[in-house]
Amino acid sequence: MRRCAPCVLGLLAGAALHLAPLELRSQVVPPPASEVPVPPAPSTDDTTAAAAADTVQRDTIKAPIGRAAAPRPSSLAPAYVWEGDQILASGAFTLTDLLRRIPEITIFRTGWIHSPQYAAIAGNVAKVRIFLDGIQLETLDPREFGFHELGRIPIWSLQRVAVERVGTELRVDLRTWTVDRTNPYTRTDVYTGTEETDIYRGYYGKRFNNGAVFQAGGEQQATENVRFGGGGDALSVIARAGVGRGVWSLDAFAERRRNNRVEQTATGTGQPRPPYDATHTVAYVRAAAGRQTGGLWLELLAASQSVKESSAQDSLRIPPDTVDTSASRAQYVAAGGYRAGPVSLGVTGRLRRFEGRSENSVTGRAEFMTRFIQVAGQGEGGSGYNSFDAHVRLQPIRLFAVLASGSRRTSERPGEAESSTAFRFEGGLNLGGIWAYGGALNIDEVDPVPPNPLDPSATVGGAPVGSELPTLRRTATFYGLRGRGWRGFGADTYVIRWKDPGFYMPEYQARTELNFHTQWLRRFPRGEFEFSFAVADEFRSGVNFLTERVGASHTLWGLMEIRIQRATLTVQVYNPLGRQYFIVPGFEMPRAVSTYGIRWYFWG
Repeated sequence: MRRCAPCVLGLLAGAALHLAPLELRSQVVPPPASEVPVPPAPSTDDTTAAAAADTVQRDTIKAPIGRAAAPRPSSLAPAYVWEGDQILASGAFTLTDLLRRIPEITIFRTGWIHSPQYAAIAGNVAKVRIFLDGIQLETLDPREFGFHELGRIPIWSLQRVAVERVGTELRVDLRTWTVDRTNPYTRTDVYTGTEETDIYRGYYGKRFNNGAVFQAGGEQQATENVRFGGGGDALSVIARAGVGRGVWSLDAFAERRRNNRVEQTATGTGQPRPPYDATHTVAYVRAAAGRQTGGLWLELLAASQSVKESSAQDSLRIPPDTVDTSASRAQYVAAGGYRAGPVSLGVTGRLRRFEGRSENSVTGRAEFMTRFIQVAGQGEGGSGYNSFDAHVRLQPIRLFAVLASGSRRTSERPGEAESSTAFRFEGGLNLGGIWAYGGALNIDEVDPVPPNPLDPSATVGGAPVGSELPTLRRTATFYGLRGRGWRGFGADTYVIRWKDPGFYMPEYQARTELNFHTQWLRRFPRGEFEFSFAVADEFRSGVNFLTERVGASHTLWGLMEIRIQRATLTVQVYNPLGRQYFIVPGFEMPRAVSTYGIRWYFWG
């Protein structure tokens, strides 16, 4: 199959080019960004936009599924939000690949796609919370020590990823793919590359005249690291069925993913990573009423999350830490709110049941968003903790803006600081669409919680170390460029320096990305062509683990995509210079990894 993969890609690319004249004659217009995961084809030309609108038959578009208003993160530069095909067009294979663009995040991973992957804020890997369609994702596997392993969270099935940067934590809001047209939608993605990388995806979605919806999809990933192990495979599937009519909808959704990772060896004093085989399932039933764009809305969800692990002991040197482990939790969510123009209000009640216990929390959120001023505040109270955060963004003129934010969390939970306060201040200039910004971040009472699954030295008698490490204060200064400017050229860069870094955080961290995007509308006025190119330089200084220090790392990354009608050809390369570097002690990162493939969608 490996030898045939380039042939398959060649046939697909040839077919796409062969079909181009036929597509032009039929005047097929790529659907809007809301039709995820179809690549959006926005245009600033009024004539083109009007022509596109005329080709859409209104009776083929049905009421949306789900009504909860998505949070609008406050940000000085363009927010860290990915919509539609922007998620996969970023070159990301895992959620880690998206979060690495955020300044205060430090990524820890031991290898390629199927390796363990975690994100830390100021040395704390416990401060990342992830929500899927309003459900707070749980960490049920004992191997995770209560931390999210980001590589296990599928992103291929998502419609929107929004990151809200709060000093005391990072909130990641994920929205799954939905369709609203009666024309059947199908799609096939094929990738291959070094490290024996093979990825296949298939999608199908359709709305019916009575408002019913049916969606299904699947993804198969497989990688292999011959030198150090740590490869594996993952099969994930999704399904949705329901109905949406007028201002109400009812649907059921399920996502199931099996992760299988082989033993990963280590060098030096590093300890090998044991094999892993587990199935994770998320399912919910949702009833919703109201409108996302304005007015009152209400959403009720009943969800279940479960994991079943059956890791085999395939090495006498590495006994599995859990065998035949299974766990499940139920979660019930009631959310409602009101949106009118720049004002948005919302309240969410959450009940989580696990191990015979119940935990309640209530969250309230208020937003006022205009071009000149943006104010957002959120308060949350639960079993043993309370938190509040607020953001204020002022832009008196188009060329200048400032952002101030603060957050505070108090807790009575064991292993957490009794109180933690964070402040952020940013100022920036709009240079023709690209924001040049700089600022400072201060976090009091930081618990340096280590990534225990990656650092076995951070356990004592099998229990994770956390409270034994000193509680510290973290301050950082940062600056960068972010946005898109003249003729499609853009930047996504940052440099951040932490004062007196402790464990699990570098003193310096920088990422410099220069990119270019065009649809060449003068030559292709109907948006049937798209070209994107990006290169990035990534650097981080050395990081102290409990018993060892990892040296600095410096790598390059590149991505190129070409869309012709409905087919997108993509090529990307990691570490093309083949530099040797480590992020976690004992685990050398892959050298010169390249992938290429095609994403091909169909309507009707």
